Amino acid sequence: MREFDHCFIVLHSSATLTDLQHSQVLTKGMTRLTPLILIGLTLTVCFFTITGPKNVFQLLKLHREIAELKAANSRIESEIEQVGYDVDVATRDQFFLEKRAREELALSKHGEIVYIFTDK
Repeated sequence: MREFDHCFIVLHSSATLTDLQHSQVLTKGMTRLTPLILIGLTLTVCFFTITGPKNVFQLLKLHREIAELKAANSRIESEIEQVGYDVDVATRDQFFLEKRAREELALSKHGEIVYIFTDK
């Protein structure tokens, strides 16, 4: 029995040494592959950043559209402000109301004669 135990121990320590050497070889291989893996991942991310569905060019296009919409919004807000001012003037100024009624609706005051000129 002793001989077999001894053989087992020798084989076991030989196997452990081989595993250790194998582990060292793997570690050396990994240190060589790590930069390549990082470069590959970086290139993959760059590729999809440029060509993917939500790429850089799409993002720039959306930023331009946002700027255009903000400009249009600013113009509309100023128009709304002007219309609000016109409504305020129209509701307070009697002369403005009479002028608009004469020009747009062809109305007149009691006793006025309206002359309509046509261009020939």
